[in-house]
Amino acid sequence: MNHIWRLEWYWIAKEATRWTAVDPSVWVKQTDANFEDTVENVQDESALWVLMTTSESERIKQYAEWEIEWILATKSIWYFLLSLLWSVSSAAASAWAYQHDFSMNNTNSKQSLTISKKTPIAWEQFALAMIESLWISASVGEAVMMKAWLRAKAAETATLTKAYVADNTLYAKNVTVKFADTVAWLDAADALCIESVELNLTQELEDGFCFTSWVDLWDIFNKGFSIDWTFTKLKNDTVYQDYVKDWTIKAMRIQIIDTATTIWASDNPTVTIDIAKVTFEDHESDWGLNDIMRENLTFKWHYDLANASDIDIVVINEQSSY
Repeated sequence: MNHIWRLEWYWIAKEATRWTAVDPSVWVKQTDANFEDTVENVQDESALWVLMTTSESERIKQYAEWEIEWILATKSIWYFLLSLLWSVSSAAASAWAYQHDFSMNNTNSKQSLTISKKTPIAWEQFALAMIESLWISASVGEAVMMKAWLRAKAAETATLTKAYVADNTLYAKNVTVKFADTVAWLDAADALCIESVELNLTQELEDGFCFTSWVDLWDIFNKGFSIDWTFTKLKNDTVYQDYVKDWTIKAMRIQIIDTATTIWASDNPTVTIDIAKVTFEDHESDWGLNDIMRENLTFKWHYDLANASDIDIVVINEQSSY
């Protein structure tokens, strides 16, 4: 059946047992996606006293590589943060709102996910999905966008039922960015006048293959973790270029709160990202002869050894448990 890409559905769920696909939980409303199986073959190029260069092609590996983009939503982001960080504590924030506190779990085997895909011509599930990179971007006048890169086992056929789950999407007008000398001082810090911000959370992965898994992935291992930030603002002082020159260290917060939407009585859909220690790595000015001056800042996240702290993310939504 011919169809347009808009008719494809994608869902995500956490696996109770690693490598074992589970039923869909939350629909990810994609704006862009590229989810395909990858196959690696080896060719037999042995000399057979003929001019033909190969006599066999044998499959040696198969796995899936995924890329999906969507508007940041407070229910679905939970799964991606779980796979990236894994440690999470959930509790009621009010009668119908729930707060989920994520922190880094320094293990090489974090939570695996199942990605489900339904199209007019195929129903598929990809088990053992692991997040390789998560990109969050906000620009004035636009939605807050997310993009995830994943690796997973090759697709298996499945029977899936479409189910829409309402979610709270967030926009750039909901974003605040703050700096302070310590995390404890971020609450009282002033919000900066920012035009755009990008955050890249990268989890290095290593594929695990073995003889008993035949050509399939046996596991995917988590390795080094890094975070990079950039933002753009009008250039009306030299504060930030001096931060780069002086090797200034700050705590940083990106907070996204939809104050126009209330969960129960007083809570709002929220994503708060706190970094205990960032350094200002690079500063670049943008200019044109008749353009207002702007500046681009690049930051690097570090582990704060003095306070045994790294990254903390808080999500507030209506989902009590996952």
